Amino acid sequence: MTPLTALVSFGVSGIYLSFLMVVVAAEVAWLRGWKAEGPFKLWIWAWPVLIGALVYGALMLANVLIPTGDHQSQGRALQFRLAELTVMVFICLIGAIYFLAATLTRDRPR
Repeated sequence: MTPLTALVSFGVSGIYLSFLMVVVAAEVAWLRGWKAEGPFKLWIWAWPVLIGALVYGALMLANVLIPTGDHQSQGRALQFRLAELTVMVFICLIGAIYFLAATLTRDRPR
């Protein structure tokens, strides 16, 4: 795996992770009772679209993170993929901590 391939892979996986995080946030908002305002609404199609987007994002992220290619460079590719996966998990953990902190401080009486 060349450095350019690793850089592009990190970038693409970051884009899919950010897409996935927005989809999860939209699903959480819908579960909490948020309703869309404005002229465009999905109405009954909101859940199928959100679930489809979640499945698509998860599959594409897995597609980017699973090492493929020739078997001679497989060990090095696996190292890059594991580094990518570690960074993605770290970003998700930071997001979860931020979400919990914001939720706990929002609900606390002043």
